[in-house]
Amino acid sequence: MNKKRSQRFHPSVLTKKLVPVFMAVILLGLLTVIVVTAMAVLSITPGF
Repeated sequence: MNKKRSQRFHPSVLTKKLVPVFMAVILLGLLTVIVVTAMAVLSITPGF
């Protein structure tokens, strides 16, 4: 019997560059949500 060898994922150069950027954007968004939530809990929201 011939066993199929599993093919490993080979990231392209573009993927190697974009993944850290996406991670940074997601992390920045998460940090912003946490800060805004903390400000809302502490009633420090800017009054418009």
